[in-house]
Formats: sequence, structure tokens, C-alpha cells
Amino acid sequence: MKIIFDLIKGFFIGISNVIPGFSGGTMAVILKCYDEIVIGISDIFHHPIKTIKRLWPIIIGIVLGCIIAIYTIIYLIDNFPLEVGLLFCGLVIGTILTFKDYFNEKIKISDIIYCVIGIVIMALSIILAYTSISNNFVGVLLIIIVFILGIISSAAMIVPGISGSLVLMIFGFYYLIIDSIKNVIHSIF
Repeated sequence: MKIIFDLIKGFFIGISNVIPGFSGGTMAVILKCYDEIVIGISDIFHHPIKTIKRLWPIIIGIVLGCIIAIYTIIYLIDNFPLEVGLLFCGLVIGTILTFKDYFNEKIKISDIIYCVIGIVIMALSIILAYTSISNNFVGVLLIIIVFILGIISSAAMIVPGISGSLVLMIFGFYYLIIDSIKNVIHSIF
């Protein structure tokens, strides 16, 4: 019975990871399996077989939840682009309120520098995502940026309260990544 519950928990975590504004880490906390996942991830190199045996239902549930959510979102974007875009904008605006406690502190010069660096990276990412230039430099740079964003968004998916999909959407790569994952799934099957 625990296996079925873990599959269901993983399924909802997977869905939460795909929807911008929702956090898979927060869903794991709500479903009371966050500690188990984090301990398993940190223990994977010491006891890989034991960890995989313990976490496989959650992992399979996450994969299934992600796949179903990706296909649902792509269907909705293809058929209702304005409504889905406005929904995601609402989710993004709604998540801003979760960060209000961090803004009560005094702003330091390092905060401004980090913000400017983030804006430059975001602008460069958006330009590269929508550019029609197809030379090798842009291709390699795009691959490097997607790789870095993958690291950032996967780390964000583990931390409760931060949405990895929202990070991808802010940098302008959400639809590109979702469509690429859909194409990989189609190629496999």
C-alpha cells in the first residue's frame, strides 16, 4: 500500500514541477515525503541500491506526473494560448507575495549587483531563445545557457517555495524546454 501512496505522491510532485508558480519541493513537504527524498538524494552515492529501492515509487510517480502535465500544458497552450498565458502570469504574480518577507531587509550593493547580473542573463537568454540566427556560436551559447538554467531550475525544484518551472519561464525558456521534452518523449515511443 505504501508503494501506491508513494506513486501518487510522486505524481503530484511531478505535476507541481511542471506548472510555473508551483513548487515540487513544497508539494513534497505538504505530502510529508520531503525529508525522505532529500535524505535519499544525499545518500545516493553511499548506498545507491538501497536508496533506489526506497525511492523508486516516488521517482516513477514524478516522471509520470511530469509527462502527463507536459502533454496537458502543450494541449492547453495549443488550443487556449491566451488563457494559459494569463494563467501562468497570474501564477507568477501570485508567487511574488511569497517573497515579501525577504524585501524587509535593507538593500545592499551586492543585492543590486546580483540583480543586474540576473537581468543581463535573462535578457541574453530571451534574445537567444527567440533569435533566428543559426550559426555555431549561438548554438553552443544556447546549449551552455540551457545547461546552466537546467542546473538552476533543478536546484529550485528541490527547495520548497521556489518553482523551477517559474525560473525557466522568467528566463524565457519554459516553452522551449517543454516542447523539447515532448519531442524526446515522442522520439522514444
